[in-house]
Amino acid sequence: MPPRKKTSTINRRTIINFTNPNPIPSQIEDVILEKYTKYSLGRDMKTSDLPSFWSDLRIPDIFTIGNTTLRDIAIEGTDVIDIDKLLRYSYQLVKMRDNRALIIETWNMLREEVNEHNGRGRVGEALNLVDLCKIDQGLKLNLGDQLIRDMINIGDGSFGWIRSDNKVDLEVWEVGYILGKLGEFE
Repeated sequence: MPPRKKTSTINRRTIINFTNPNPIPSQIEDVILEKYTKYSLGRDMKTSDLPSFWSDLRIPDIFTIGNTTLRDIAIEGTDVIDIDKLLRYSYQLVKMRDNRALIIETWNMLREEVNEHNGRGRVGEALNLVDLCKIDQGLKLNLGDQLIRDMINIGDGSFGWIRSDNKVDLEVWEVGYILGKLGEFE
């Protein structure tokens, strides 16, 4: 009998394991701290160091560029990196890096569903509420606009992509956060 396929469930444990693991697994923490020392010896690590830091960790740009959760990684009112936040966010990004294939596969399935229902098209573009509603209709889920918005809010919790004009965008890095919170990286 073939192994049973894992079913995803979002619950307190899966969310905490991804968003605020305690402790961060030592293998991952050691790598992050090793890279951190390069930027913090004799000075504070600054937000301007982050692109190089992410590159040193081999984090793909698709997980960092436009990622609104990374906005509060500095100590409030400064450009100095908060080490606790850096550890937590870096852990999430390393998990996303290590599960990149799953994230891209999921993203491409969403894009293909949109394309089948006359969506916008290009892989790499953010999905908007219209696209997400087309996915909902195509899969005959009947979720409705508000439930789709609520589900996206679960994605990263920053609500950064629900802009003041009430438009909703979902990007590939947010799919990574959703999958992480679902426990797909465990």
